Amino acid sequence: MVGIEYGEVTKVRRICGLLRFGLVLLTGSACAGFGTACSHPPPAPEKVAPPAGPAPGSFVSTFRAQKEAYHGKWTATTLEQERKVLENRTRLLNARAMKVTAQKPDRLVVEAHGVANPEQALQKLQTTASLQFIWLQQLGNENGTRRAVWRVVATPAAGGKGTEPQLTDMTTGSPVSADELERNVFSQPPIISNKDLLPKCRARMLSGPVIEFELNKEGADSFKAFTRHHIGERVGIFLDKKLLTALTVNGVIKGKGMIEGGLTLETAQTAADQLNAGPLPVPLTLIETQPLAP
Repeated sequence: MVGIEYGEVTKVRRICGLLRFGLVLLTGSACAGFGTACSHPPPAPEKVAPPAGPAPGSFVSTFRAQKEAYHGKWTATTLEQERKVLENRTRLLNARAMKVTAQKPDRLVVEAHGVANPEQALQKLQTTASLQFIWLQQLGNENGTRRAVWRVVATPAAGGKGTEPQLTDMTTGSPVSADELERNVFSQPPIISNKDLLPKCRARMLSGPVIEFELNKEGADSFKAFTRHHIGERVGIFLDKKLLTALTVNGVIKGKGMIEGGLTLETAQTAADQLNAGPLPVPLTLIETQPLAP
């Protein structure tokens, strides 16, 4: 019998140890002559327990309805209206499960499971989604009977994707302030608003992202009457008091239309979904969000 020196035995065991852990690839016959040193199966890999904690996309959020912004008496009925709009919106988030409950006098609690992007979902829920078509006399008109004092300029959009329209003072070159917009634009009644929309808004990609909308009979009659008597005038379309576009009335507009400009396909889809769900009676303030255990 051929003897094996101590150093060689050590070397053999080291090689077989590497084999057990898969770091050296050898054929089955390569270890055949080493007796029991390679006969034991490799140890089973240690199981690692998943980290404890909340399931991704599962959370409970508490909102406060800003009842002080409501024009009228705030009641349990008004809170229920707010809850229903919020519930309609939750159905648009592709969640596995969602529940909205009201807590008097002004709390709304949203429990959600299986939401892909919770942060984005909360932003969508909070948006008021107030749509207004407003006559912008400050932009002048096409026949030149009224000189423009404001103009619409394209500015870089938030997030760096594309551009968005902004109203600018032609004298100073500065953006029109929020206070000035409140005094000169939002203080007047809109031509049409959310109440005039049918829940048929949809986002599409034509030459750019657009939102197609359809008006109910009252809204169609109002817009038709306005456009008939205001050919050449400018109309601003605002969503939550942010200018989406300023169109020129080139003819009588009846029951259908399109909103374009200042949109990405994603923001157009979000806006269309929110418009279909309806506007919140008052804005919401997020009080807290807690992750939920699986």
